Amino acid sequence: MTARVFKFGDIVIPDPDPSMHADDVRKMYVSAYPALTNAVITYPDGQEAGTYEFRDKGEAAGRKGGAQTVEFKPSVGRKA
Repeated sequence: MTARVFKFGDIVIPDPDPSMHADDVRKMYVSAYPALTNAVITYPDGQEAGTYEFRDKGEAAGRKGGAQTVEFKPSVGRKA
């Protein structure tokens, strides 16, 4: 079995125990990397082994299909 690799930005984080769930690994490293508190995990496609990435929620959301939110401001008092 290929080992798991955990990344947080440019930092490679050692896998403490291959039997641990990825979220438990995230929780274990929160004291060393406080930003992991609100991080989301991206998992390798259909495998237990591979690279797991811890990402800031905002960064992860920005990479999902590139969808953007646009605020609609109606023109009030505008004559047609």
